[in-house]
Amino acid sequence: MRGPRAAGWRSEEVSLKEVTIHAAPGAAVIAAECEETLISECSVAITPNSTRWISANADGIHNPGGRVGPRLLRNRLQSMHDDGINIYSKARLAGGAVAADLSLLLGDGPMHVAVGDRLQAYLPATGAVRGTATVTNVVGDELSGGPLTVYLSAPIPGLQAGDEIYNLDYAASGFDVAENTISENRGLGICIRASEGRVRKNTLTDLAHWGMWVGNNSGYREGPVGVHDVVFANNSIARPCLDRTLTGWPSASAAIMVQNFNAVYEPGSSQAHGSLTFRSNHLEDPPRFGIYIGGAQDVDVRNTTIVETANNPRSSAPTAMLGIENTTDIDVRNLDVTQAQAPRDDVWVGPAVSGYSIR
Repeated sequence: MRGPRAAGWRSEEVSLKEVTIHAAPGAAVIAAECEETLISECSVAITPNSTRWISANADGIHNPGGRVGPRLLRNRLQSMHDDGINIYSKARLAGGAVAADLSLLLGDGPMHVAVGDRLQAYLPATGAVRGTATVTNVVGDELSGGPLTVYLSAPIPGLQAGDEIYNLDYAASGFDVAENTISENRGLGICIRASEGRVRKNTLTDLAHWGMWVGNNSGYREGPVGVHDVVFANNSIARPCLDRTLTGWPSASAAIMVQNFNAVYEPGSSQAHGSLTFRSNHLEDPPRFGIYIGGAQDVDVRNTTIVETANNPRSSAPTAMLGIENTTDIDVRNLDVTQAQAPRDDVWVGPAVSGYSIR
């Protein structure tokens, strides 16, 4: 991986304020395995009158791991070669089934593990969450990055070699992403794979990929699987998914996408996400879906404004302002739609949906 312009590693309560970055060979800022990082009033953008066509050669702000998530406030992130903001944690791979003495071998990786942590087992082939168990003992050095043996409070049925193991207590929870401006990058705007946080008052425009991706990326072992207790409020997203190759995905070309993906980016079987709130968000010109909800339970969508202009390059795939699939208990209220083209449905309902209401 080519280096970032600014980086923190295994640090606590580090603040980065009012820093300007015009170019970076990798991500602009990385906070890896860090706790409670504050990044505020920073700018990542091409120098005015420069002939460059990108600023950072990867993400704007990249936050893998940590027990407590970052606060990312009032930053300007423009023209990156990948995503604006990315918050997640990495998995280790299971070395086999849980043994009779409740021991489990974990492969190498940056995921820290301590007694009392909750481990989640995930089958990437099907997108199924097998279950969770609490760690009662750790044998090995968690900071070395090498393999570990952990002992669990109970077996996890069906767990086998190659399953992805995530630490739900080392997953950047408690984050706050607010009042950032993200534009003209070749990836997505904000990627959230962490829980118990807020995404509020951000402005996202002219993005190659979707505005917000909520969910795992099994192809890169990024998770955990299932985002819980997050509020997305008062965000504005205009002209996402300018990359037309995304339209073939069942949940792509969405301003906001929630999904549990298996290893080949198909919808996973588990309804892993839960207690998500989307409130007072403004979306403009989503080519396929304004908001797409998949693999979730207990979702509240209210006071959403979706505007489609005459210039929106609408997809020919199944399309609607709101898409729902493999979801239980979703409440949609006050969906305000304005369309300058031939009207499309307000809601598209796919398979395995139950307990939804639209008011």
